[in-house]
Amino acid sequence: MIPFEQKVPDELKIDNLARELVRDKGPGILHWLNQGAQKHLATRDPLHGPASVRLATEAYDKTEDHIGRFIAEPCTKGAAARLPVASAKTSAWPAQQR
Repeated sequence: MIPFEQKVPDELKIDNLARELVRDKGPGILHWLNQGAQKHLATRDPLHGPASVRLATEAYDKTEDHIGRFIAEPCTKGAAARLPVASAKTSAWPAQQR
């Protein structure tokens, strides 16, 4: 996930920008992509990316991990923790999150 925080004024926006880039710059973009892939395959660079991208990705992962939050917050964890499916009540947790 790459945070894009720059706001483009309406008068500077280009309709169909992707189509224009492919038409005008497609071979160069493909060459750049190919070089990056070859470098990655040759070096196995883990591609950590800039700190801003890592932080945005971590924040997104945390906000979208509903199951992880459910398990972390109201669930009792441990080897002896059991709950028959018939007696499980899940409606209380989503109501608490509103």
